[in-house]
Amino acid sequence: YCCAHCNSTKLAIEKFDNILNCTIESHDVDRKISYRIEAFPISRPIFKANEATETVQNTIDLLNDVFSGRTELKEIESSNLRENLIQEIYNFNLLIIDYLNSNRDVDDKIETRKLILKELESDSAFTAFKIWIIRDNQRLREEFPDFF
Repeated sequence: YCCAHCNSTKLAIEKFDNILNCTIESHDVDRKISYRIEAFPISRPIFKANEATETVQNTIDLLNDVFSGRTELKEIESSNLRENLIQEIYNFNLLIIDYLNSNRDVDDKIETRKLILKELESDSAFTAFKIWIIRDNQRLREEFPDFF
């Protein structure tokens, strides 16, 4: 359930065998780690442990390696991944701004809400980052309580 870049990064280091598994619901990957990035060029993701376990820390170490790279080729792949993440978050933020615009027609707001909910589904790119955008904002937590 990961791209070639992430998979090869994971396989390169043995400690990455003991990590959270996003396909196992009880691992609560999006709750045990907070995911943040500014939708601004050259930004780097920030991962914070919300549970002090070796498994969580190993997962954060893997995420940092995935988004940073240890070799020249991995640095290029990581840079591309970060650019995709930043673009995805920028577009998601535009949806949020559009949704929160108080001058919106009710039907338009309902349609924008549907688009936001689609972006919060597990098959959307960088979903954990999007969920934390919701969790970090009081008004968005009230509008989308299922993600708090």
